[in-house]
Amino acid sequence: MPFKNFKKRFPEGTYKFRGETIKGQKLRGSERFSHTIPDQPNITSPAEDADVSSGGFKITWDPVPGPSGIKIVGYIAIVTVESKKVSKIRELQMELPATATSATVPGEFLAARRTSRWSRKQRTGT
Repeated sequence: MPFKNFKKRFPEGTYKFRGETIKGQKLRGSERFSHTIPDQPNITSPAEDADVSSGGFKITWDPVPGPSGIKIVGYIAIVTVESKKVSKIRELQMELPATATSATVPGEFLAARRTSRWSRKQRTGT
């Protein structure tokens, strides 16, 4: 779902929750929901549309400053490999701490390709 549609569906404000556990315990709570999100990281390497070695490569980025009141708790690096021979897309997802500024894509993930092309795509969700 594009973020602009998500924002329309879930407007900012305080949301109240009520529920019950499977053991019958009542639950109640509320939470303030905001549309304030951090910017995407600035990828510093490899360059856009660069050829990368099938032996693996390193992705680096600048740390993302959190907007006021938002704490960056980690990064998720997602790498996809598309094959023209096979209609299957392979995906590698790495969850990294907030202190991380790089991730290594192993050659085993890239398989038997001599070189791969690197490009960045914004992932907005489904």
